[in-house]
Amino acid sequence: MGRNHLSFLTPALYPVPAVPVEDGVSLQEDGGRSASTGKYVLLTIVAIDLFSVALVVPLLPNTFKSLGGTAAGWGVFASVYSVSQVIGGVLLGGLSDRYGRSTGLQLSMMAAAVSYAMVGLANSIPMLLLSRVIVGLFKQTMTLSKALVADTTAPEERAAAVAQLSAAVSIGWMSGQAVGGTIAELTSEQTPAAIAVLLFVIDTIGVRLTLPHAAACNSEESVDKQSFQMKIKQIVTLLFSTRDLAAITALELSIQAVTRATRSMQAFALADRFGLSSGQLGRLGGLQGVAVLAVQSSGVGVLVRQYGEQKVLALALLASAAVCAVEVSDISVELWSFVVMPANALLIAVVEPCLSSLFVSASPPSQRGSALGSLDVLQSAVNAMAPLLAGWIYGLAGAKGLAASSGLMFLLLGLVSGAGVKAKQTKAE
Repeated sequence: MGRNHLSFLTPALYPVPAVPVEDGVSLQEDGGRSASTGKYVLLTIVAIDLFSVALVVPLLPNTFKSLGGTAAGWGVFASVYSVSQVIGGVLLGGLSDRYGRSTGLQLSMMAAAVSYAMVGLANSIPMLLLSRVIVGLFKQTMTLSKALVADTTAPEERAAAVAQLSAAVSIGWMSGQAVGGTIAELTSEQTPAAIAVLLFVIDTIGVRLTLPHAAACNSEESVDKQSFQMKIKQIVTLLFSTRDLAAITALELSIQAVTRATRSMQAFALADRFGLSSGQLGRLGGLQGVAVLAVQSSGVGVLVRQYGEQKVLALALLASAAVCAVEVSDISVELWSFVVMPANALLIAVVEPCLSSLFVSASPPSQRGSALGSLDVLQSAVNAMAPLLAGWIYGLAGAKGLAASSGLMFLLLGLVSGAGVKAKQTKAE
């Protein structure tokens, strides 16, 4: 795949001649486009993509309720979306290895345009559900973007590069939530969906015109013609092929389960505890994004270079457990808004880049796209179960019980990650 638009990730990524790069990935020159002109192309595309998503997604719970949905039904609704992502992760991960990240990104964004148009027009829960199935099957923007970053970044710089990508996500998500909530209050909840559709179309054109279109990897390992069933069977083998990859896969899936369970019920929990509207939730999400952005833009890279990815990860997980303990107590909406929510967001902003960097570093180089797609499949399987479990815990113990369960899990995962750090230090000695 051509590399002329990611020079902000590592020096001289786009030399004029076609050259092989590290890990055996062959990248080709894409017509000599100016590196300075395309410096922030990928980040801009990702920011617009997440802005479009954030315009609508925070309003979905309210739309679901207005159509007659319940909290228990919302758990099922979220699970169906995740199940569709299981299938989509397998298909698009391999597709991007075969035909290029640009092709996969275009397909993702066109599918998103169709899906969000259906959200705006939805007059029943089945139609709303179908829109989520479509976007679940075909929208894999972050998986493909991470694969593109991994293809073009040196191993020691990957955590910082993924953090920059996450910063673009935060910019889009932060502004989109606030804008979407405000527009919905001033007009209707259909207007943000219409704007999102237009932006997805613009993003698709942008990817087509600016990002290179050559295949990302020429290895026969990643382009062999296998049946869908064979790909499913090979996922576990691929992700657990080495001890290091197996360990980081298990850790990532465990953290995903906890965070997904908590987030899936957050809108309902906030409505129950504090009576917040969808517009208020959108603006709170914007404040959360402001806090996250500073850490993702520079703080993660500094921390990782100073202490190492696994140590930073362990400390962030233990701190997350402490924040959950605060959330269990009787707190005001102001304390939740300006202390608990930003703290949780900041810690996840540290955890996610560290996990992503550890994972791509441990993945087979010629199959990074497939490995990331396979991980996305297992994460989607976890995502399918987590809302159901969260709904069950919420029904038994309420919002505080869910926060207590999350805190306990973060504590255990932090201790496990810390034990891994100690084991590495002992081995090095």
